[in-house]
Amino acid sequence: MQDVLKGKYRILHEVGQGGMAVVYKGVDLALDREVAVKVLHPHLASRADSRMRFQREAKAVAKLRHSNIVEIYDYSGLESEESFIVTEYIRGETLKDFTDRTCPTLPEIGAMISHQVASALAHAHSQGIIHRDVKPENVMIRDDGVVKLMDFGIAQIVDMQQMTVTGALVGSPAYMSPEHVEGRPLDYRADVFSMGTMLYFLTTGKLPFDATSPHALLRQILEVRCDDPRTRNPAISRGLQLIIRRCHEREAEARFPTMVELEDALLSYLRELDLGDPARELTAYFDDPKSVEASLTRRVIDRLMARARVQADAGSVPAALEAYNQVLALAGDETDAMTQVQRLTTARSRQTAVRRLLMAAAAVGAIGGVLTATRPWRTATTEPEDGPEPAVVESVPAATPIAVAPAPAPVVPVATAPTSPEIPSTVWAALRRSTVMGERQDRRSITTEAPPRPVAALDSVPVRPAVPGKKDVTLVPTRPAGDGTKAVASGVTFSIRANPPAAEIHFDGQTFSDGRTPKLTRQKGTYSVRIHHPSCDYCEDRTYRLTIDPAAPPPSELVYEVGFKPALVTVEAPSDALIEVGGRRTRPGQAVEIKMRRPKETIPIHVHGASYEDVVRNVTAESGRPTTVTVNPPRLGAP
Repeated sequence: MQDVLKGKYRILHEVGQGGMAVVYKGVDLALDREVAVKVLHPHLASRADSRMRFQREAKAVAKLRHSNIVEIYDYSGLESEESFIVTEYIRGETLKDFTDRTCPTLPEIGAMISHQVASALAHAHSQGIIHRDVKPENVMIRDDGVVKLMDFGIAQIVDMQQMTVTGALVGSPAYMSPEHVEGRPLDYRADVFSMGTMLYFLTTGKLPFDATSPHALLRQILEVRCDDPRTRNPAISRGLQLIIRRCHEREAEARFPTMVELEDALLSYLRELDLGDPARELTAYFDDPKSVEASLTRRVIDRLMARARVQADAGSVPAALEAYNQVLALAGDETDAMTQVQRLTTARSRQTAVRRLLMAAAAVGAIGGVLTATRPWRTATTEPEDGPEPAVVESVPAATPIAVAPAPAPVVPVATAPTSPEIPSTVWAALRRSTVMGERQDRRSITTEAPPRPVAALDSVPVRPAVPGKKDVTLVPTRPAGDGTKAVASGVTFSIRANPPAAEIHFDGQTFSDGRTPKLTRQKGTYSVRIHHPSCDYCEDRTYRLTIDPAAPPPSELVYEVGFKPALVTVEAPSDALIEVGGRRTRPGQAVEIKMRRPKETIPIHVHGASYEDVVRNVTAESGRPTTVTVNPPRLGAP
């Protein structure tokens, strides 16, 4: 190994090595700065395919300019005697070394780190580069707390031939996607899967796929067989668990379609907890992990308590219990949270028991109507006698409190046999048994937020398509298998998912607060679906029209997105200048409303005129917030 490479890089000492290369610390003699020099192993440098792959890495990374990606300075070239890449030198440690030394217990710290890595990958993907080896060993924590993604040594440039090393899989098995294990063509969603694995690791301290043999490990990945992360860390919220689960979908089509969407989902989740600036929060955290984690935990608890109170006051008991349970997982001695959980679960149990009693009484009334011809029994209903049947009310799993003793069962009056001979004693015995069973099964009981209500004035509600290019979504009722009789429509079964996962779904009089509905069955008709984010200050409700009609094939799952408030962009410029903001013409000082597809977007601004040189700038617009930029274009002919 030469002491000086290419006449300008002095080698100081080795700092690490891997399967492809050795990394040295060096000095750029021309610029007098520290550098990292990655030198290809001699036995690989003698092979043309390895040298070509090394060149691909250099060209791939050289295209990237991002604050969370290690910058490349120089490359030896194919004709050089030794193959090497010169990059910026990172003073710090790998994320793996950091977690081995200081494993965070607050899941939101793992979410913030993952957001920074996702931001770096989103930039790489925009340049047509797939990393294919996302893992904590390839993430550096610089001394100033900046997260840096490195080692694109097995990066694949889109549309290039898939590469392997001596016929073996390229990458770290524990973080591979199923399609990577199977040797299928990869796209950006392979990195999304690996990000889900790293997020799981950072929030639980354990790998989701872990086995004693490589064969068993690859089988787990192929089957996406792993424990729910909340069983390993109860402090993980439902929203974060849903993000991990979507990253870990077996089929790539079911994952986040782009790294940008994963980045946005993480940022949206963090903003709900007032952690909307991950880079700044991590700078403080890496400087003093122990004390800053304690401070962050307190902030998260306070935010969750405030959210739980709002949701409880609004009647959204499952969402309130979810927040309180997360508080108890973070701090089991939070007396206020324990008190509120006891109060909510007791009230919920009482409501459930009473509702079951009323339902049982209604059932008895129906039976009595059949048995007694002279005096039919029936329950009151808001529908007219010849009106449609009430819609089927689907169940929403209720949150189960953790670390809290079960609430005492409420005292519910047990039905007693009436003196009227019109209802047989066997019916009242059945009612009594159902009441008692209702008390025993109370903890698994279900409730809905409101009774079904008709959809009013659908044509006046803004409609946004759930599928690109289609204004409405149409479902087809399922039909029984042919048996020689005429097929009869029996409704269609489907589910609805919200994006982001923390949003609420309001459908057919019900509220689903965990971003996903169970399987629903509905008859032919038109329904309204409203997506609402209860704790997002830059989101706005989005209402969709859902039509169930026999004319089109039925999707099994519908994905609806919450809306984002428009941004206001104002350009201050000379009064005679011409201005275009996002392709729309405006005047100096006049605010332009920009429709947003995500919380932040880059909007191009073009300022020109007969007397001015053209000026093109980009401005970052934020949903629901005004942005003002001042542009003073140079006059034509000015010195």
